[in-house]
Amino acid sequence: QDFDLVLDCVGWMASPEEMGKAVKVMKPGAEYISILPDFEAFEPEGVIKDRYFKAMIPKVKAEDLHALLQMVAEGKLRVCVDKSYCYEELPYAIEHSARGQTTGKVIVSVEHTISKGLRSGSQGGA
Repeated sequence: QDFDLVLDCVGWMASPEEMGKAVKVMKPGAEYISILPDFEAFEPEGVIKDRYFKAMIPKVKAEDLHALLQMVAEGKLRVCVDKSYCYEELPYAIEHSARGQTTGKVIVSVEHTISKGLRSGSQGGA
């Protein structure tokens, strides 16, 4: 029971077992804040043993996304990719990610699927 605050920036979907692990390291009166909470894992009041659980939904701004793209273009920000899949392999990508043992982002490419769909849609029609 060492922590006053647990800030979950990954947004894992909390299971009762995982919630129990978080509670064990939190001091009484501590807060657990998640960007993607699963409220079913929380007690109705959002309190477990004098610990408080809250959601924090980040606001996305276009200028922030442009700044991130600029950082990527300049090589100042790199994304660690664990594995890439094509759209047709989506079930495998979901399974891979759900195992919880990734060491980076799991990428699903839809570019080929989208361009293929646009081509086929533009060939027929009125």
